[in-house]
Amino acid sequence: MEEARFSIVGHSGMALCNPISGENVDLVVDALHLEDGARVLDIGCGKGEILIRAVERWSASGVGVDLSPSFLAEARRESGERVPGAEIEWLEQDATAFEAGPASFDLTMSVGSAWLLGDLNTALGTMKGWTKPGGLVLVGEGYWVRPPTSEYLDLLGASADDYGSHEDNIALGASLGLEPVYACVSSRSDWDRYEWTYFSNIERWARENADDPERNAILERGRLGRERYLRGGRDALGFGLYLFRV
Repeated sequence: MEEARFSIVGHSGMALCNPISGENVDLVVDALHLEDGARVLDIGCGKGEILIRAVERWSASGVGVDLSPSFLAEARRESGERVPGAEIEWLEQDATAFEAGPASFDLTMSVGSAWLLGDLNTALGTMKGWTKPGGLVLVGEGYWVRPPTSEYLDLLGASADDYGSHEDNIALGASLGLEPVYACVSSRSDWDRYEWTYFSNIERWARENADDPERNAILERGRLGRERYLRGGRDALGFGLYLFRV
């Protein structure tokens, strides 16, 4: 089973493929204060919703990078309807293969996808290099709300060192010479809406595709994710949006 197919099934009907609310996204987009014609890069853009909102709000141009042809097809359709004529390039490629010159963008972002560039420290450093002096870097990243239990870490296949605290994420950016501009975190309701929509999408797809050869594998993986969420994830793991100035 390909990771991409599982994600496509789970994220069906979702514009934002992370546990964040549209309201929080709009607050961050409002805080950008981009000049007309600003160039925006979104690594791991998914369906392109945040990039499209930035282009809508600030008359920017953009580049969205993602490996999923399905997600990019939705991004192209949405941008064509909402910002017709806008200069947005949607690139189907691995983030590690993306190349940009130094100081090429006014805003570089990766929401829930910074891991594509390495750990958070490496990702922030790479994105900083692609961003003009005085420009902005936006990441969406997990953090520990409270210390995770060993049971949850085993279910997640993760280490307690994989994340820091909300404050640690901000401090990491500052340690790299990035000025914190704005930060907000997802609520429990944001997480519940995201996770339960994801699980429900998988259960519904399984009912409707009983003969699919990957049905059982997708269903089993979805139910394992639900177990992880209920047995530690809901209490331990948070998600924040972090905006920095270069």
